[in-house]
Amino acid sequence: MKERAIMTTNRLIFDPIFIDTIGHYAEEILLDPSFITYQIDLESLNTLSLNFDEHHPTYLRQACKKRIIEFCSARLLAQMMLRRHFKVTTSITSLTEKLPQWPLGIKGSISHSQNKVVVVVSTQVHDLGIDIEHWVDQDFAEQSVHLILNQTEILLWELQAGAKLNFVQFLTLSFSIKESLYKAVYEKVQQYIDFLEVHITEIDCLKQKITLKFDPVLQKKFYLKHEYQGFWRSEEDYVLTWITDI
Repeated sequence: MKERAIMTTNRLIFDPIFIDTIGHYAEEILLDPSFITYQIDLESLNTLSLNFDEHHPTYLRQACKKRIIEFCSARLLAQMMLRRHFKVTTSITSLTEKLPQWPLGIKGSISHSQNKVVVVVSTQVHDLGIDIEHWVDQDFAEQSVHLILNQTEILLWELQAGAKLNFVQFLTLSFSIKESLYKAVYEKVQQYIDFLEVHITEIDCLKQKITLKFDPVLQKKFYLKHEYQGFWRSEEDYVLTWITDI
């Protein structure tokens, strides 16, 4: 089945029939009662023909096929969730703005990694961010550690988390939870935040809970909270992390 896409003056609208079809491939996962989460395995969509026909947002004109499939799947999944749970049919895909244009009163976040796409939406939270990351390999961890973790965070792993998480897992988790936090506050900040501008101050491996703080200068500049609580769920191949602020 090919999806039909229509360009309006500023939005890309998908055929509702195809949105329903995507719903059959989507799996709801229970992470937190304050939001709704679905995921899709992109390999399950191989029988479908995912494309924009001849219609592409400006920012996807040079994208590879894999990127377009990820984009299509995530946006279609988000549209399905909005329609199914909130009776919202407004398109969230702008032809010029890269980020989803969530309806007023609804927060949402999208992430993808390799063959997985995950989308979360909520009307109950002020800030919301989710991220999915497949476990990195040892070489990546060794080469990128200085870009992701400071010495205090490394010490936190050695003293508290090392018994439950090996270093590769801890680095992947740290990368992912910081990504979730960036997404949660981006609406307020509207700029790139370096990984080292966010600090993990506490970790509870039993509750799978993490406390994070921004650099004080950044926190004051954008009137961010003093600290944020993040959570995670580990799977065999990947980790899911999320931030909510109710």
